[in-house]
Amino acid sequence: MPAFLRRPSLWFLVVTLAILALGRGVFRFADTRLRDLWVRWRVAAHQPAEHPWLAATARFFPLDRHGAELILAMYDDKAYLGIPGPPPPWNRRVYATALREIARGRPRVTGIDLFFRARSAFDQEQDDDLIAAIREASPTVLMSYRRDRFEALPFPELAEASVCAPPYFYPYVDESVRKASLVFRPVDGPPRLSFVGEMARLYWGLAPDQVVIRDDEVVFRRPEGDHVVPLAEGENLYINYNSLVRQVPVVSIFDLFHRRVDPGLFKDRIVMLGLSNSLLQDRFLTPTGQPEFGTLIHALTLQNILTGTWLRHPDDWQGPILGALLLLVSFLVIGARLSPVPYLAATFAGCLALLAVSWHGMIFDLRMVDVAPGLFGLVAAAAFSIGLRYYTELSEKLRIKHAFQHYVTASVVNEILRDPSKLNLHGEERILTVFFSDIAGFTALSEGRTPIEVVEQLNEYLTEMTEIVFQYEGLLDKYEGDAIMAVFGAPIGQVDHAVRACRCALANQQALAPLRAKWRAEGKPELHARIGINTGVVVVGNMGSRMRFDYTVIGDNVNLAARLEGANKLFQSSIMVGPTTASLVAEAILTRSLGRLQVLGRQQTVEVFEVLAALDDPDGGRLEAARHAKTAWEEAFALALAGRYADGMIRLETYLKGRPDDRPATIFYEKLSQFAAYPPADGWQGVWLQEAK
Repeated sequence: MPAFLRRPSLWFLVVTLAILALGRGVFRFADTRLRDLWVRWRVAAHQPAEHPWLAATARFFPLDRHGAELILAMYDDKAYLGIPGPPPPWNRRVYATALREIARGRPRVTGIDLFFRARSAFDQEQDDDLIAAIREASPTVLMSYRRDRFEALPFPELAEASVCAPPYFYPYVDESVRKASLVFRPVDGPPRLSFVGEMARLYWGLAPDQVVIRDDEVVFRRPEGDHVVPLAEGENLYINYNSLVRQVPVVSIFDLFHRRVDPGLFKDRIVMLGLSNSLLQDRFLTPTGQPEFGTLIHALTLQNILTGTWLRHPDDWQGPILGALLLLVSFLVIGARLSPVPYLAATFAGCLALLAVSWHGMIFDLRMVDVAPGLFGLVAAAAFSIGLRYYTELSEKLRIKHAFQHYVTASVVNEILRDPSKLNLHGEERILTVFFSDIAGFTALSEGRTPIEVVEQLNEYLTEMTEIVFQYEGLLDKYEGDAIMAVFGAPIGQVDHAVRACRCALANQQALAPLRAKWRAEGKPELHARIGINTGVVVVGNMGSRMRFDYTVIGDNVNLAARLEGANKLFQSSIMVGPTTASLVAEAILTRSLGRLQVLGRQQTVEVFEVLAALDDPDGGRLEAARHAKTAWEEAFALALAGRYADGMIRLETYLKGRPDDRPATIFYEKLSQFAAYPPADGWQGVWLQEAK
């Protein structure tokens, strides 16, 4: 597989863009639910008695008042219980009486939201009375019945007396009515206006040829200008529940039947007759969360048409394009520049902005905006980007932990994991302190012993020494047989790396004393360690091949540290450091200059120092002895440089009577004895020559 196909970011973008393109139905469902939320919030905010905690938001969800052009005449509970005889549609004389009362007020148009399928089988005089009343109330729109693209008209005589048009609600998945039919496109005829469309046409006094029905819009050619209503799916209008449906002016047919309503109430208005009694089960779910009678929904739809307050539906690809754009911007631009917390804050702000766009579009702009794909794009980009970042960091931390857990103390590993930026794995120049330790005469000590015995004692020694290295937070670079190489100041920077290395060396020598006593009691050889320490510029980082590499240091200063470890043999000393190290530890470690050393492999001499004690050593006697050793050596050394070899011998002889175990002083005494017998021709310059092993 090509390398670019193994990139998780590429696959994420491809899959997410595919989801945005193919999941339009799911996102449209989510956007519909979001718009339902705004509708319900709007209704609840204007019902302070029931929702006092939302009343404060009412100004953000204004309601439109119902216009004076519409009034409903409903066969309600009052009519059902108070008018004798069977209820509609069988008691047709009731509607005939109500229509005549309404007609006296001269309304512009009357609509009857009731389907009269056939003549009455019991009293056809009622049918004739209803037909006559409809003619008197003209213009009248009478409901026909629709099933898909087929229509059933009322019985013929009634259909001829009025304009017939079918109403139709388009419920969504949950059966809530969010759009109504404005155009009916029959199987075998030209498209026609629906029930509410015909009432709007007649209210405006337009002839049928003054209405143009196109594939995506209906144009009412009014004298004052075209009134264009967009269509969804070629026939539907999205209903804007921008007013409380049950606040539409209503009169009871009971009052009309008993002539208790002033006919002037209906003058120049649209009057719609319908059913709204509690025994009627034919109600429709709405986004308000409350079931409503069909006539009330017709009234709201008609009001949307007359006032131009219907909802504009979004383009099919508006949501996916918005989602794709926000996905790419968030993932490729914002996510690449921000750390997780600001990125999450930016994503949250973006989601709030999208919700605000949906709210403002729905409530104020009368436009539905699909924001669910955008929300998905933002959240998916943030989740994947941050998740990938944490996964990458976790993988890097696990790799670092695996690489370093055997080389440094746990505290150092944790510090690296907390801030991997402190670690450069690719090699860099840094000033570090390098530590070499080796067992004196280990080859000879191993003779006559089985390999198992040698390994057991060596492991015991290395374990103790390594724990001390970790105690001072050094990096265990490697083991080379009985030798230990450690680095101080890496991978985590340490200001006092030279001091740590010297303290580690002193602790090593102190820890060896009880071990030697233990080995002596066990009949095992006693081990003595020589330590060389040097501070300087080295290259530190991962080094090796692609298959195998180590975190290590290289450079001339590393080689010098190794040479100093071997140079202890010349002085029979235990801990030797270079000049930079001695200078850096002067405030914490007591050292004495042994002179200048011509180390193997180097032309220039280097001043070397022996580490004697820590200046804060709690053992006062040991610290005082170290100070005495330093003074005696330096005084004898100064006499030797002046050519007074015999005087230097006397100074050391006096000192060695109290400290016969000071091996470097003993070696120096022997050298001064040679110079006293055979003085150098040009005097001694304080230079020691390191012999090959």
